[in-house]
Amino acid sequence: MKIRCKRIALSVLIFSLFYAIFYIFSFEKFEPSPGEMGRPVFLTNTLDIRMASESMRRFFTNVVVSDRISLHRSVPENRPDQCRSILYDSKRLPADVSVVIIFKNEPWSTLLRTVHSVLDRTAEKLLTEIILVDDDSDAEELHQKLDAYIIKLGSKVKLIRTKQRQGLIRARLIGAKAAVGRILVFLDAHCEAAPGWLEPLVDRIHQNRTNVVCPTIDPIDSYTLEYPSKMEVIQIGGFSWSLFFIWVELSKSRQNQLPHEPMKTPTMVGGLFAIDKEYFFEIGGYDTGMEIWGGENLEMSFRIWMCGGTVEILPCSHVGHMFRNGHTYNTSNDIHTYNSARLAEVWMDDYKRLFWRNHKHFDVKSKIGDISERIALRKRLKCKSFKWYLDNVYPEKFIPDENVLAYGMVKNEQLFNDREMCLDTLQQGFYDMKGLGLYYCQNGTSKFQ
Repeated sequence: MKIRCKRIALSVLIFSLFYAIFYIFSFEKFEPSPGEMGRPVFLTNTLDIRMASESMRRFFTNVVVSDRISLHRSVPENRPDQCRSILYDSKRLPADVSVVIIFKNEPWSTLLRTVHSVLDRTAEKLLTEIILVDDDSDAEELHQKLDAYIIKLGSKVKLIRTKQRQGLIRARLIGAKAAVGRILVFLDAHCEAAPGWLEPLVDRIHQNRTNVVCPTIDPIDSYTLEYPSKMEVIQIGGFSWSLFFIWVELSKSRQNQLPHEPMKTPTMVGGLFAIDKEYFFEIGGYDTGMEIWGGENLEMSFRIWMCGGTVEILPCSHVGHMFRNGHTYNTSNDIHTYNSARLAEVWMDDYKRLFWRNHKHFDVKSKIGDISERIALRKRLKCKSFKWYLDNVYPEKFIPDENVLAYGMVKNEQLFNDREMCLDTLQQGFYDMKGLGLYYCQNGTSKFQ
């Protein structure tokens, strides 16, 4: 009997040992799904790399990598520690949010990862609806296939299709008018909402309906789809005198606040923000005279500040956004100049001179359309001057022709290939900014911005 028991015990021991070895071996071999926790995905296969290059040219996104990553992938926790201890009263917050997402020929996986990130990481009570506005996409998979997929997501996800191309600005207005929620949240179609993203936005608007709030944006790499962990450099929105949005580091006067507190920002990125719906239309929505996209975010930023509102970035709200080197709307710098010219003429008062010095080729009188309605809006809202904006909202903004010894081009006396060379940044467009250096003179517009 004792011998039999010893044999059984030995058998159990051997079995346990083999099981432990198998378990350890299996655990060591286990690999998480591609892209989990925001990890980058690298391609090694030649065919994959070739296909990825083609998708970068077409969509400005590595669709090969995106398609391999789960639509429900996990992302890193980037909120300051203090944010995680804040408890939001769900009974007090307005459970009435409409998320509006505009797309045109957006890759399938980036669009649906945006939708699923909102569904997966938003308290069901807060979310009234997600409105997808298809601005005349011609990609086959974004028609019947998308219709069938959305039905499976339930009644909270709705799809509106425009009958002809409207452009991002007008398409957002279509989505905003169709929304039933009290609070509008606009997201681009290549975002990933992080845990706890919505409550801080809703809470801040609930405190003051004139607060227009933006999440802290975590930049997603368009090739590896890496969603970065915490970034040490904190930035807010600014602008160049060519009227392009730029990121600027916090000035010393802005660095005395706690890391979880809302940060006032002179301008905002146009693709990700939340606003009270009634307030959105009270202050003029979007300028419907603008085309496609570009410049509308600065116009709205100036208008909100000058007409009594506030624009903030909230460190306790994080959303990943893929900044791409192009856009499926296929716009040109002329569209941006057109939109910015409307903005300059309506809101910048005498400071519009600095914009026009960068755009001497553009004929203001014949090319900006009718702005009388926007001028009347500014008068009706009793908005402050642009000087007030610079003095009170953006006092650190350098004004190149005020309080300086000299202003203008810095030109090299020697010619290069029979052409004049100037000190410049070539900051004529959003995607072609370069460092300060010697470049061919830009027809009288060369200057350091």
